[in-house]
This record gives sequence, C-alpha cells and structure tokens, in this order.
Amino acid sequence: MFMPRDEAWAAFLAEVGSSVDGLKQSKDTLTDLLMYHITSGAVTEDKMLPDTVIPMSNVADVHVSSLWDYSTVLNDEAGRTISVNGWDIMAGISVGQKTDG
Repeated sequence: MFMPRDEAWAAFLAEVGSSVDGLKQSKDTLTDLLMYHITSGAVTEDKMLPDTVIPMSNVADVHVSSLWDYSTVLNDEAGRTISVNGWDIMAGISVGQKTDG
C-alpha cells in the first residue's frame, strides 16, 4: 500500500482539475484511484530495488529507481516521479510506504 501525504492529494486534485467532492461523484474514478495505491502482497523496503516493477491493483505499473543520492523514487505511467519518505509502516496486517505522490 502506498500512502500519499495530504500535499500529494492536493497536487493530484489540482492536476486533474477536480476536488474530493468531485471524486466522490464518480465511483469508478475513485475506485481506480484507490486501487492504484494498493499492491498484492507486502512490498517492503528490501524489495524496492532499482528496476523493480510493482504491479498495482488497478493494473497500472510503478517502476522503482534510485537517484544520485541513493534515495528511492517511484515512476508512474503518467510520468510522475514520486519520493518515498516513510518505509515499512505497519497498518494491521498491511505494510505501507509514505509517498509524496
């Protein structure tokens, strides 16, 4: 599970020209968006190596890469680069990664 920060959600809503209320009006869009942040199985820090492809539950892929400073980033199919800034956050039986996108 990838957990965007509030700032990431605000940036996304501005990018698509919508609001939380607008997303609530479209069940299909909201479902796709939420499924985009869920993976099958636990994707922990030790599995997020450069060139790894992570299949998301909405059938999109996220690609893992490393920057010059060895920080891990995710690249989505829309061309966004997403920083991972919280690793292996346990949430019940799930594990999450806090991201900026």
